[in-house]
Order: sequence, then structure tokens, then C-alpha cells
Amino acid sequence: MARRRRAIPAQQREVAGGDETPKVAESYNRPASRFSTKCMHGQTKGNMNMFRTLRAVKFLVTGPVILAVLVVINLMTTPGDWWVKWAALGIGIAWTFSLVRVIRTMVLLGGLLALIAYLKNKKEEPERP
Repeated sequence: MARRRRAIPAQQREVAGGDETPKVAESYNRPASRFSTKCMHGQTKGNMNMFRTLRAVKFLVTGPVILAVLVVINLMTTPGDWWVKWAALGIGIAWTFSLVRVIRTMVLLGGLLALIAYLKNKKEEPERP
């Protein structure tokens, strides 16, 4: 099976004199910096984590709904064979990871809000002589 080659934008191709095979510009081959915060399409890692958390919250609702639909389909088609247990296992594992992600975010936000409230109360307290 032949491997597909990645398409190279026309701006980054350089054709050497008479050579018909395009050569990739040097900036295209340079590996991304380890400390770069830019992801694909110009999004930062913080934005990507935020969208992942929002998708995790959404999955906490849709996962059990999908599983309930699969149980109904299993009952209607093959009542003696519980093939839905494998789908339940996979969805359950994914649901657990989503729950951990959401709880981690809630703990982080709760701690941040508690710190802000503490600093605000400390600033508003009159100093004692």
C-alpha cells in the first residue's frame, strides 16, 4: 500500500533550475519549538484545554443517553445476547476520563475563586493598630 504524501502549499515550494520535483522551503521543515504555545489554526493551548473541558461536560450528558439508546436497540434486536456490554465498557471508560477532567477544572476554578475572595477580603479589612 502506497503512502500518501502530504500536500505542500504553493508558497512553500521551490523548484530548482530544471528539476521537476518541488523542494520544501527550509521554514516548512523546521520543527516546532518545544516552548511554543501556538497549536493548529493559531489557537493557544489554553483555548484547546477550555474546549476539551466543554466537550467533556457535554459528553457527561450525551454518553449515558447514547448508552441508553444502545440498550434499547439491544433489547429490541437480540434480547438474549448482551453485546451492549462492550459499548458500555468503552463509553464508561471515556465517561470516567471526562468526569475527571471536569472535576479537575472545577477544583482549579474553585481554588482560584477562593484565592481571589481571600485577597479581596484581606484588602478590605481595616488595619488594626
